[in-house]
Amino acid sequence: MLFICIGEAQTLQRGPLSNIGTIESPIGTVFRIDPMGNNSVNGQYGVPADNPFVGTPGAVEEILAYGFRNPHRIAWNKQTGDMLLVDIGERQIEEINLIEPGKNYGWPYREGPFLLDPDGITDIVYELPPDDSGYTYPVAMYDHDDGRAISGGFVYRSDRIPDLKDQFLASDIRDGTLFLVPADELQQGTQTPLKEWFMRDDRGVINAYNMVGTTNRTDLRIGEDHFGEIYILTKQDAKIRKLISTGEPQSGYGIFEGYPWVQQWVDSGAFLGWANVANYPWVYLESLGKYGYAAPSDSPTGWMYLPNY
Repeated sequence: MLFICIGEAQTLQRGPLSNIGTIESPIGTVFRIDPMGNNSVNGQYGVPADNPFVGTPGAVEEILAYGFRNPHRIAWNKQTGDMLLVDIGERQIEEINLIEPGKNYGWPYREGPFLLDPDGITDIVYELPPDDSGYTYPVAMYDHDDGRAISGGFVYRSDRIPDLKDQFLASDIRDGTLFLVPADELQQGTQTPLKEWFMRDDRGVINAYNMVGTTNRTDLRIGEDHFGEIYILTKQDAKIRKLISTGEPQSGYGIFEGYPWVQQWVDSGAFLGWANVANYPWVYLESLGKYGYAAPSDSPTGWMYLPNY
């Protein structure tokens, strides 16, 4: 199945409000579709029969869940099957949600576990009414004292960085702050506190703004590779950094680490120059259509290591 996050595109400001927080509109929802099917209105994809609003009059049947402002990333707890989604807030709350079919996650009448008046001043949130019902609230969150725009994220299961194992990892796009929360402790109807975690290099704790060379926005996000290892992506300096455990020597293999390697003799005619001049001797082998890693040596040998991908 394919899951699609659809934001509300400033409908709160531009209107009409009737287009958000409803199963009759695709705005601010998560779709679940079958790319191999053909029973959609246009016949180009399938709508699963067990989607929660199939057969509901007036409903967009592709909807799995609704009531989101900017559902930014989906992650899966592969041990429990739980679907986790982060939702960027308006003025107050950044959310981590546990997704269940058919649930209303509140926007634009709730921001986090607070009341929002979409017809009033949306910079302010209020306590929930005593008779509150019908909404599903975040299982973890932070407010705008700690960041401005959440991005997930995945559940880290590797043994490489033990302190992060079994944690759901998220980041703040603007400030570059890194958050974690025990993935297996997240339960609907409860709030699990987030904790901050830090990257280090040989100079100590890394400040994300200093790392990317800006003072107003880091554009930092978290990714993972096929082996479940962590990458930090920063758009401001156009870099992808791979994280390793404290004290672990750097392999230099980067994204190809973990793949089986073969040695191959390469003549000078296939060498087109360094792929990265910053001490990463990756060269592109035009005849093979691959990048190779120059074998460490005191003198040129002609041997290249090729990841078998």
